[in-house]
Amino acid sequence: MLSDHLLIALKKTLRKKGISYKSAAEELGLSESSIKRLFAEKSFSLVRLEKLCELAEIELSQLIQIAESSLQQTDQLTTEQEQEIVDNPRLLLVGVCLINQFTFDEILNKYAFKKTELIKLFVKLDRINIIEYLPNNRYRLKISRNFHWLSNGPILRFFIQTIVKEYLIDDINNPNNHMHYVWGMLTKSSAQELTKRIQRVIDDYMQLSGKDGQLPMTEKLSSSLFILFKEDWEPKIFKEQWKTNS
Repeated sequence: MLSDHLLIALKKTLRKKGISYKSAAEELGLSESSIKRLFAEKSFSLVRLEKLCELAEIELSQLIQIAESSLQQTDQLTTEQEQEIVDNPRLLLVGVCLINQFTFDEILNKYAFKKTELIKLFVKLDRINIIEYLPNNRYRLKISRNFHWLSNGPILRFFIQTIVKEYLIDDINNPNNHMHYVWGMLTKSSAQELTKRIQRVIDDYMQLSGKDGQLPMTEKLSSSLFILFKEDWEPKIFKEQWKTNS
């Protein structure tokens, strides 16, 4: 249950900040034995939980995110699951929206869905293990921070075949877009170092996206990051000029 993971996350956060049971008890006006009993019985009120979050200098929403990330999550779908998503563009659209933390009503407001259809798509994504569908059309994401589409799987092939060309050409001169193509020679060790730096950029993008996830959609812009680094590669037009062994 989320509540169990929430208290585990709270204990870890307090420990990381060097806050003892005694200090936590003093913050709540309780004895040290009482605070230990509250943790053991998992019987914290919301007010007490918020006070301890304030003591640990962490927002309750952040603590909830930490707790949710510790629940069983999905790193990757099967080929069959990805194919089911690709075969239904509206299901794919809703899946992308949910990964980006749209609410049910925000999807209804932006896209041409009927409520009954959207509910059915939520149910399908629950079965596929993208979300846990909750009452009142709420949901909990079940994908981990390490989630990625299958290499050469149905979804990556779909995006490459149908979207990448449009992505690279569409509105290329917009000053808000940033496209750079560079070509150079790197040693193997430099290529490995560059790969690490690229991963850090991707991690930064995902962290910023996660941090902004709780903000209203009216305050956010739809964005995307596309990075492709090819090691030991030349275009075909140049390879055709190579000397052949006679």
